[in-house]
Amino acid sequence: MVGKHFLFKQDFSEGAPQEDFSREELEMYKKQAYLEGYEAGAAQAQIELRHILSTIAAQVNDVLLVRHKALTYATEIAAKVCDTVFPRFSESGARAEVIGIVQSIFSKLHDESIYHIRCGQQVKESLEAALEPYQSSMKFIVEGDENFHGSDIAISWDNGFIWRNEVELYEHIKDVLEAHKIKHHGE
Repeated sequence: MVGKHFLFKQDFSEGAPQEDFSREELEMYKKQAYLEGYEAGAAQAQIELRHILSTIAAQVNDVLLVRHKALTYATEIAAKVCDTVFPRFSESGARAEVIGIVQSIFSKLHDESIYHIRCGQQVKESLEAALEPYQSSMKFIVEGDENFHGSDIAISWDNGFIWRNEVELYEHIKDVLEAHKIKHHGE
């Protein structure tokens, strides 16, 4: 039975028309088609990659902006806390701070030195009372100094010295916060 294609009025009984290609020509057309497809795919991938990278860059920029705002806010809060807490601490926590410093030093040092302790007048009596348990094992002199404020203290011994000045400490903290603000926030 011979088939006829009625739409195109072509007789298929003789088979499809054939073009004669050599193996080399087929390989060449195959490579050419592959390269065209590869280049088209690479171009499409490059377009998509640019889009993805621009989206990522925008998101990273947003995150950095939020981080910058958060750090700025945190620095401002730290400065406000310092301004609020430090003066109040000086009023309320000076005795405990001075006593804690001296007791910490006495618990670590056990030599024959005579410890000369200078503190504010308002702290002297409390410090002497807190150091009574050390009188049998340590040699020390407690002296009140009207130039010392709040939790200021100076302790000296034969081979060492420690000094805490709350005004300088407060100024140092403020300087560190200000330097951080300038360095990281440009203000």
